[in-house]
Amino acid sequence: MNKDLTVGNPSTVLWKFCLPMFGSVVFQQLYNIADSLVAGKFVGEAALAAVGNSYEITLIFIAFAFGCNIGCSVIVSRFFGAKQYRDMKTAVTTSLIGCAALVALLMLVGLAGCDALLELINTPEEILADSALYLDIYVLGLPFMFFYNVATGIFSALGDSKTPFFFLAVSSVSNIFMDILFVTAFDMGVAGVAWATFLCQGISCLCAMAAVLLLVKAELADAVAARVEESGVMVVPKPVPRLLFDQALRFAMAARSRLTALRRENMRLEKKLEEMRLVDRAKCALIQYRGMTEQQAHRYLEKKAMDTGKNRGTVAMEVLACYEP
Repeated sequence: MNKDLTVGNPSTVLWKFCLPMFGSVVFQQLYNIADSLVAGKFVGEAALAAVGNSYEITLIFIAFAFGCNIGCSVIVSRFFGAKQYRDMKTAVTTSLIGCAALVALLMLVGLAGCDALLELINTPEEILADSALYLDIYVLGLPFMFFYNVATGIFSALGDSKTPFFFLAVSSVSNIFMDILFVTAFDMGVAGVAWATFLCQGISCLCAMAAVLLLVKAELADAVAARVEESGVMVVPKPVPRLLFDQALRFAMAARSRLTALRRENMRLEKKLEEMRLVDRAKCALIQYRGMTEQQAHRYLEKKAMDTGKNRGTVAMEVLACYEP
């Protein structure tokens, strides 16, 4: 299962490693595409609109799942490359616990707030019920999606991108047939396409987790690990030590603080970019209507901002209000 990416021609090795990952991204999106097509073909336009409308919200969950995938992959690959298999096992267990905590939080938000989220994106009243039904079932399948992504992150860390690709490809294609079966044979409507996705994601998750993890009694863990961990199989002792739960909670709290800081920085940068766009438009207006050069327009805006004590964005809006309809 594991592969040394430092052996062989670099470009060839990297392409062989990356192509299945690109394919996995496509098949990950195929779930919703298949749901939309089957719903539109066999149920009706309202069902198609309901599933398509829900896609905007499911992208949020998919983004979190990809984050878990990348985070786990980075840490595990570091320990695997250093042949620190005990630390690698700890990292895997901690990732799973942290992922479980995040899934529980997102499921709570999803189940309690899906109606509010749908209203926030201005979902039409006539498809609100079907969209909420699809999202409720989708949220129930979040553990499968998240743990699958953690498992594929582990595969990638070990240099194997083909195995998770095969799991996902088979699951995505199977989802098409399951969608058609549930909708046409069982006449389940929008709920049918949602439950089909739930089942197919669950199967791919269980296969991936079974291929990468081995759960054994604590007293046997070290002996079993010595035999299998160099092959890329992670041995997890049961019951899971309490220390790992504490580590996972601290990791989750630190990640939350970092995400909050990143969100604030992102908002600051977006505000700065918006101000720059306004200033550029104001300069163009001054150049067009008052015959100024770019340098003169820049100085005019700067001077007016200093004289009035306003920021450049506000001054630019005032200039645009004068010259643009």
